Amino acid sequence: MIRTVMPLDDVVGASARAHKPATNLPGAPGTAASVEILSWDRELVSKSGTPQWPGGRPMVVVIPGGSYQYCSPREADPVALRFLAAGYNVAVLRYRVGADSRYPLPLRDLAAALVVIRENAEELGTDPERIVLCGFSAGGHLAATFASTVAADWAGVGAGRGGEGAGRGECDAAHTSGPVCSSREVDIGGGELVQTRRIVPADPSDSTTGWTAELASADRVHTQGGLAAHLGILGVILGYPVVDFHALEEYYQHSDGLESTSGRVGAMLADYRPEADPAVLAGPHTPPTFIFTTGTDEIIPAVHTMNYARRLADYGVPVELHVYSSGLHGLSVADATACVEEDYPARVGGWIEAALAWVSELFSLR
Repeated sequence: MIRTVMPLDDVVGASARAHKPATNLPGAPGTAASVEILSWDRELVSKSGTPQWPGGRPMVVVIPGGSYQYCSPREADPVALRFLAAGYNVAVLRYRVGADSRYPLPLRDLAAALVVIRENAEELGTDPERIVLCGFSAGGHLAATFASTVAADWAGVGAGRGGEGAGRGECDAAHTSGPVCSSREVDIGGGELVQTRRIVPADPSDSTTGWTAELASADRVHTQGGLAAHLGILGVILGYPVVDFHALEEYYQHSDGLESTSGRVGAMLADYRPEADPAVLAGPHTPPTFIFTTGTDEIIPAVHTMNYARRLADYGVPVELHVYSSGLHGLSVADATACVEEDYPARVGGWIEAALAWVSELFSLR
């Protein structure tokens, strides 16, 4: 297995950094974005010599929650390892949070991560046209918003410092116009070595090529089915997601002891546009969606999730919804890798097997 870490600061560029962070907000201070990619180092080949995935393995992009104040560890590696064990390549996005989570900066981080994956797909052994987003809570909001975006004025702002070349090209130290890899092998026991690589832009001033080519036509991607279709996103998995900030604010206002939405979600609402909520953006262009939640989630009511699923169904979007009768918010995979046993009902963990079956079926159709 190869572990690749890509800092996204040089990818999202100066135009994104020009946004001043909000002040006096709860949660972590502004943090840099990165994407960590776990990929298998070789393709599976049948005994007849036929590759299982001739175009590379599908990729699942995991987007942890954390109220836009932090990226929850329990919704990162525990989730990634389950998809990795199923044979997929996996990326974990750690987007900007806290004071740097102003809309649309986390969306730009996701866009940057997807372009990095696509531009390094051959080396990663990944099929750039077979990508699934998997987001939880606030990360579910990020995934659902991005997947239903038709065209956005923020989508094309990806130039690295000094030009568009930062972050483009293969991971090759001799490839002077692309990123440089620092590598080391780590023995994780049993004689198994994991190669850890860190990609950094080789020359941030190089502007001969541009990763923004993927998104430069953002004002025209609506003719191609939206950003999801433009970037190879075939489906979306949402765990107890935020899909309607307006409805969530009303819920908090009428619930004793619950803080208002604006006090819970970092700086996301400082520059937020209500029309950018997934509940508003959803349409026939939204990719097939798998959703799970619980009936006793006190942070995000299950009815919000059910209303969103119904909206997708009304548009003819293939949707699979699992509402478990009980369970706390933030269960992740609901086993000992993510939380203590007393915090999760036994059946809730079944969502991951259902999601794996759903993903397998989705990839087999494309």
